[in-house]
Amino acid sequence: MIAHRQATADDLPFIYSTWVRTSLASPLAKHVLPSTHQTAQRQLAERLLIASQVLVASLEDEPAVILGYLIYRPGVVHYAHVKKVFERRGILSGLLDAADLDIEECHLTHFTYDCLRLLKRWPRLRYNPYLLMEI
Repeated sequence: MIAHRQATADDLPFIYSTWVRTSLASPLAKHVLPSTHQTAQRQLAERLLIASQVLVASLEDEPAVILGYLIYRPGVVHYAHVKKVFERRGILSGLLDAADLDIEECHLTHFTYDCLRLLKRWPRLRYNPYLLMEI
């Protein structure tokens, strides 16, 4: 069974590392020096983790086993990640439901390959990186 819980300090190393690694593979990041990207994304992640809610999907009987996470504010998804092995199993949908987000009314602030999949699945979803200026 899958549990949804608030992130803890123990989850942060995984969140930071996957955020930086997966954002580095984004279509836009290939035009940025990797060292610049990694430093900037780490700083941005630190700011967003303070200003946002972070929901983690984990195994119910092993909460340290993270399946995915969602970083969000009302109406805004800043970042979402699901481990490859758990993709297409409803992990992200479960996180969105647990966060009580109507994805069709949300904005995304990061553009990754996962974002492209979300935009195809939910066509009313919008990419708006300028919402990051509010943080």
